[in-house]
Amino acid sequence: MRPIEVTDEQIIAAGKQLIAAEHRVTGFALRQVTKSGDSKRLKKVWDDYQHTAQSGTTTEPQTDLPAEMIEVVAQVSSALVDKINKIAIELNNIAVKASERRITALVQDTNELRKQVEQELTDANVTVTNLETELDSKDIEIEQLIKRLEEANHSAQTQAVEIAQFRERLLAAETSAKNRS
Repeated sequence: MRPIEVTDEQIIAAGKQLIAAEHRVTGFALRQVTKSGDSKRLKKVWDDYQHTAQSGTTTEPQTDLPAEMIEVVAQVSSALVDKINKIAIELNNIAVKASERRITALVQDTNELRKQVEQELTDANVTVTNLETELDSKDIEIEQLIKRLEEANHSAQTQAVEIAQFRERLLAAETSAKNRS
């Protein structure tokens, strides 16, 4: 493995120099400023620096907590988990009650609507029955009128025949009277 030619500090300084000159920081641009180094490594070191600068975290070594602190943290964590569980149960109960109220309201609205529709159907059935009865009576009335019309037509035909016969007799009587005179 080759020794590192450019330190991380030199790479970061080169990146800051590129930014100050309003250039884009790329592996190739970093290599031009530092005059050596692998462009992939240069870019990786710069990206790592950017990431830690943006997140505000430093890469300081972590130290282990003392046993007393671990115990206190465990107790606080347990109490916090218990409190979160209680809050979750409380929120769930509230949500269930709200859902039950909505369902009850929907069932009541649906029942009222069903009753209203049933009443309208009943009214419609009564109206249809009344109209059917009226139609039946009109049908009977029409049949009676047709029968009377047929009788009147028959009577008119009979009278027309009688009038025709009367005319014939009248003409015959006139002819006979003219012949006698």
